[in-house]
Amino acid sequence: ASDVYKRQTNDPSVYDSIDRKWRPWSLEFKNFMVGAFPDAMKVFDWIEEQENSITLNDVNAKWLDDDADPDHMPHIHDLKEQIYAAVASLTIGEAQDMVQNTAEGDGFELWRKLVCRWDPMMIGRKRKGLTAIVAPGQFDDAELPMAIQAWEKRVFEYENQETAEGQQEALSDDLKAYICLL
Repeated sequence: ASDVYKRQTNDPSVYDSIDRKWRPWSLEFKNFMVGAFPDAMKVFDWIEEQENSITLNDVNAKWLDDDADPDHMPHIHDLKEQIYAAVASLTIGEAQDMVQNTAEGDGFELWRKLVCRWDPMMIGRKRKGLTAIVAPGQFDDAELPMAIQAWEKRVFEYENQETAEGQQEALSDDLKAYICLL
């Protein structure tokens, strides 16, 4: 049995590859993993930002290379293997086919593939968020106050997301002013 199962009392439900069940199951699964690996949620967030296959070099560069980095996680490869083992045990149907078509133990790439299949809007959401910021659309006078509030919220969310390198990116005031003039 995997470490996750040794540490947890309640297993998440089995995911049966039904589209409408993905989001609730994925949240249940991620919270289950956090029970064994308290920092797992930030790893899931990082995985869901990756648009391309996740390599060993990507993992090491993000989570292992700098001991002083607050994101340094010496047990990152344990988490990667545990995600794989848990997903392999808790999926059937198409999701199980994806397990079988992913290198054994590569839980990060497996999770990225699952998200690409069942929640494709999550992948690269930071880039998509930026697109919504720089091209907010046109609004009549009555819609403008609400549109500005929605745009400010998107800017706030964008600026508070971490990049794959663990940094936050603020938009310059000049860029924000320019976008508002468009």
